[in-house]
Amino acid sequence: MNDPADEATNLMDRERDYAAEDNMGRILGKIERALKKIDEGTYGLSDIDGTPIPIARLEALPYAATTVEQAENTLEG
Repeated sequence: MNDPADEATNLMDRERDYAAEDNMGRILGKIERALKKIDEGTYGLSDIDGTPIPIARLEALPYAATTVEQAENTLEG
């Protein structure tokens, strides 16, 4: 029989791995969306209303699909 502490550690490791994999999948989806926007000629424009996304935001987060304000409002609402 395995030690309960070892089992708990193994479970925690698996959950962390699943969370990391899920996060990577979400980021990959955002990157794919940004590449599609490049092809469409809409990269750098908000998905919400087409306003320009500031260059500083795109430099920090190249797959950003909204302005900071829009992202904050989306999280709040």
